[in-house]
This record gives sequence, C-alpha cells and structure tokens, in this order.
Amino acid sequence: MDMRVLYVNKKSALFGLLLAIFILVSGYSLLANRVQPPRPPAPVAPASDKAVKTQQRTDLLPVMPDLTSEEFFVECRLDRDRVRSEQVETLKEIAAQPDSSSEVRDSAQKDLMQLTENISKETELEKLVMARGYNDAAVMILPRLATVVVQIRSLPPSEVDQIRALVAKTTGLDAGSVFVIPKV
Repeated sequence: MDMRVLYVNKKSALFGLLLAIFILVSGYSLLANRVQPPRPPAPVAPASDKAVKTQQRTDLLPVMPDLTSEEFFVECRLDRDRVRSEQVETLKEIAAQPDSSSEVRDSAQKDLMQLTENISKETELEKLVMARGYNDAAVMILPRLATVVVQIRSLPPSEVDQIRALVAKTTGLDAGSVFVIPKV
C-alpha cells in the first residue's frame, strides 16, 4: 500500500477533526461567556531541538477573540472553507500526479468527490436548519460524524432530535454521530 494514501487520509481527517474541535471549544467557551487570555509566545528553540518543535506544532487551535454571535458563525464557515480548500488542493495535486499509481489517483479522486459532496451537504443543511426558524447555523461533516452549531440560547431535546434526524437523513450518518450545539 502506498503510504501517501494513508498520509492524505490522516491529514484530511486531522484537518476535519481539528476544525470540529475548534467549533466545539469555541462554542462552549463563548456560551459560558469565558474569554481566554492570550497565550504567551512559545519559546524559540534551536533548529536541532525536535522535541520543542513538535510541541510548538501541536498548538494548532487559535484563541478566538470575543466575537458577536453573527461573527462567530461567519468565522466558523470561513475556517471550515479554508480547511476544505486545503484538502481539495492536496487531493487535486495527488490525483494529477502521473507518476502515482492508478490506485492512489483513484483514491484521491474518490476522496475529492466525497469532499465536494460534503461541502454541498453542509451548505444545504445550514439552509435547512435556518428554515426551521433559527437565525444561523454552521455545519461540519466529517467521515464519521457531523457537528451542527445553532444560533440559540438552548434547544429542547425534541428540537435536537429533529435536527439530528435531518442531518442523519441528509448525510447517511447515524443520528448518534450528529452533535447539535446551541450557541448565542
């Protein structure tokens, strides 16, 4: 098996997972009206110190400034779109490499098709959730789960179940793999 396929899939999964975690942490943090103080800059290490370099690279989640509710949803979509663009570009590069095996190119093309489909479903689901009467929503679809952040102070369990069912039906995911987060 070509290691590039595993690397791309792990990279795509990592980007998606980090964005989902970012949305969850930001939503919780803003929901609880907690503003995190800025982190002090990481110490600069010599180029040969691999342990410090690795430690610096694991700090991938930026601290969100105190955003209004509207700005929060705009930022979520912008971050999601940035990550999606990076994933699309990586997959396009792999699919276009003539020296890669046909399996690698086919896998990249398949992943690109799935990613494009998910982008379309995210936009569709955001509109469907807003059509239910909510002011805004942000949806992130990953391979095995989906996260929906809805602009409202709290959601009754019946509404959470209805949104989960809608997302599950649209994505083919199990309703238990759909996370619904209220966010003011």
